[in-house]
Amino acid sequence: MTARTPSPFEREELAYLAENFRLAAMPAEERALSIAASDLLDPAKCEEYVSRLDRIFPAAAKPVRASLFAKRYSYLITTSSLYAMTMFDRSLDWSIENCRVESGYRNGTWLPGLRLDDWRMSQVSEERRGEWREKIVTTIFADHLAKVWHVLSKVASISETVLWENTSVYVYWLYERRVGQDAGEREKDRIREDYDYLLKVAKGSCFGLDANPLARFDFPKIETAESDRPVRIRQTCCLAYRASDHKTCCSVCPRKDRIMGKEQLQ
Repeated sequence: MTARTPSPFEREELAYLAENFRLAAMPAEERALSIAASDLLDPAKCEEYVSRLDRIFPAAAKPVRASLFAKRYSYLITTSSLYAMTMFDRSLDWSIENCRVESGYRNGTWLPGLRLDDWRMSQVSEERRGEWREKIVTTIFADHLAKVWHVLSKVASISETVLWENTSVYVYWLYERRVGQDAGEREKDRIREDYDYLLKVAKGSCFGLDANPLARFDFPKIETAESDRPVRIRQTCCLAYRASDHKTCCSVCPRKDRIMGKEQLQ
């Protein structure tokens, strides 16, 4: 079946997602670090891919490479999809069978993109938006990320809890720091409704879990010496400091004692 040509309005939206959330229109030249998302569900292919990431993180152990990849992957899947849902009131096909990771770099840092096989956008009437939203969230989390995290956790010996908190921080960032920049009054109402749904209403089944992980990691923000605004300290370490030559922790790392402004690793 031939996909229809997107309308000019849809093309404008797709261009925005590509520019701001790294949607990729073309396959990357570097194929070794590109992979079909569905291949990540094959333990052997997933483990091989994590091993190939040693060219990006040469001194990092397998759990560290897996966590750093998961941070990038969760960004690709959650930000573009949730932004389109909330700000454009539209959806693309975020199923794992339709997604591909395309290797890429920005300013010397490995930041892969996400390419879709089918780019058709869908929309729904206001009366059915709640049902439509639940389906999108279930596709993104339960049918996609939860399955990838389960396999990645096994092959890289890393806790799924770390991978889910890696995911959660990007959802918090998107709704608390990013979407409001472009919002009019109508969009602001939708932002509040959608974020409230994600944190307080969506059941664990929407994430393929017993409980909602976005709610689990939504701890009160605190003042720190390193930030000009209150921040939500992580409950798990993403292990990024173990890939740093200077062993530098993230600004919200739980391994740092910030109550008295101390910087010592636990």
